[in-house]
Amino acid sequence: MSRLTSFTNRNTLLDNEERRTIVRNDVREIHHETVHYREAGNVYLRETGRCPRFRFPWWLWLLLALGLLALLGLTLGLGLGLGLKQTAPLQRCTRNNCAANSQCINNRCECDTGYYFDYGTQACTLYRQIGMSCTTSDTSQQCITNAYCSTNGVCICSSGYYLDLSSGNCLALLPRYTPCANDDQCQTPFVCKIFLCDCNQTSWYDSGTNTCKRLGLQNDPCSFTSQCISTANCSLVTCQCPSDHYFDDQSDECITKQFIGRTCTYSYQCISLANCTSVSPFSQQ
Repeated sequence: MSRLTSFTNRNTLLDNEERRTIVRNDVREIHHETVHYREAGNVYLRETGRCPRFRFPWWLWLLLALGLLALLGLTLGLGLGLGLKQTAPLQRCTRNNCAANSQCINNRCECDTGYYFDYGTQACTLYRQIGMSCTTSDTSQQCITNAYCSTNGVCICSSGYYLDLSSGNCLALLPRYTPCANDDQCQTPFVCKIFLCDCNQTSWYDSGTNTCKRLGLQNDPCSFTSQCISTANCSLVTCQCPSDHYFDDQSDECITKQFIGRTCTYSYQCISLANCTSVSPFSQQ
């Protein structure tokens, strides 16, 4: 019995010595990787000679993936929350979070060019073109630029503007001597005369008052011949027909005097030294 105990103690000492040896070897050879493997119920150690690699457990990878998904969901949620479309203009905004047809300008939502804010629909709506129906009770600008909603409920150009048919816009009326296509494009009181805005045929332009005044008739006061009717001259500050013309008060024109043998009603219609006389039909035979 004592021999058996002594043998067992000796084996125990050997085992302890081997463990210490293994520990010392592990300290000296710590850069080696130890691999466990089983063979016939025994566990053996094999050194691979490679530095040990740190490996995440599978459950740690799973937790990391779930965390990333949660972070992504939170980000999307905040994005949707901040990105709620703001309908009314002048509301505070951040970049790209305004309603359709609007944009964030100076931290305020503003309708895009060509749109106005419709308080009824709470949305940015296209301006109405000239001739389109509009709501007279709506105080917002419904019609295109330089236009307004008339009492008839139709968009028309504002005073001082005309409708440009090619673009559909209301443009400023044209001043004198500006190229034009029709009378509607010219400022009052001008008309489109020979493709230029100017006074009409029976008027002259007064630069002092920026108006068109009627051409002077026979004996009307004048300062320049251009202020008198056609073929008349400004003579001694009055409009006078030339000596070989007479003034016809029916047409308000200077008409050439008639030669001998021509039809007349009054002697002043005849050339100098001629008179208008009645002619007997028998004298013509």
